Amino acid sequence: MTKWGVFSLSQFPDQSRRVEAFDDDLRFFELGEQLGYDKAWIAEHLFSTYGVVTSTQVYAAAIAQRVKKMRIGMAVVVIPFSHPLRTASDFALIDVLSHGRLDMGVGRAYQPHEFAGLGVPMDKSREMFNEGLDIVLKAWTERRSATRASSGRSPSCGGA
Repeated sequence: MTKWGVFSLSQFPDQSRRVEAFDDDLRFFELGEQLGYDKAWIAEHLFSTYGVVTSTQVYAAAIAQRVKKMRIGMAVVVIPFSHPLRTASDFALIDVLSHGRLDMGVGRAYQPHEFAGLGVPMDKSREMFNEGLDIVLKAWTERRSATRASSGRSPSCGGA
């Protein structure tokens, strides 16, 4: 059976209306659930009005409290922008709070201004992505893992 979802990039050009705009966006997901859609998709972008969700973790948790049946999908979680153990533990908690309705899509990002704004070297994003994703997966699947990325970003992790 085909599954259908709704996606919001959360574009709010009028920054003076952010509170109302996020409220409207959350109601959009509630309406999607009422209409029978199966999934709520969200994206992460930084330093622009082209998508103003700066933390898919926070927004996914908010959506999980507003919809009770829809799965919640990330399009995407940018692995190089966060500590991989924080990413693993935050999304593990959201999965629990949503009663197992979390689908986590991952990526590297592509906009130079986002890398520059965070001080993350864009030319290292592939390496950081590969190492970070490995650490996230190990945190979710191994009881105790002494994993350290070659970038030095990751101390030992313990079953997030």
